[in-house]
Amino acid sequence: AYAKKKTVSPLAISSLSFVLTQFQMSEEAAAALLVSLCRQMGTDKIASAGKLLFLGSCILKSPEGQAALTPIKDLIKSTYREVSVAEAMVETSQQAIAEASYRSVVLAAGKQQKSLTPGWDVLGLERYVAQRIYDEEAK
Repeated sequence: AYAKKKTVSPLAISSLSFVLTQFQMSEEAAAALLVSLCRQMGTDKIASAGKLLFLGSCILKSPEGQAALTPIKDLIKSTYREVSVAEAMVETSQQAIAEASYRSVVLAAGKQQKSLTPGWDVLGLERYVAQRIYDEEAK
């Protein structure tokens, strides 16, 4: 339900990270929880699986944590007919989530901003991408 109802944002990432920290979950355990949720939802809720993959990718920093998210990527990739493009499609959709999330943050902050809106780094965006979005939306 969290993935369906919650908009992806730097605040959502920080909130989920805080909850995982409060429960003292290891990165592997957190990834296993996300994988379990995605498996329960199956391919019917693939957009939610994409959000959970994105959130996990932003929160889990260790190589082990990132590797433990692989079953979610595999689940998403299994929904594409063309196996050869599945990996690129997953990466593109993850980048689109980051960019759309940052665009929302910039728009919410309004036109009066004088410098790059915070949060782009939490979303895993490169500075030049954040700058492009900022220039498009805040000026």
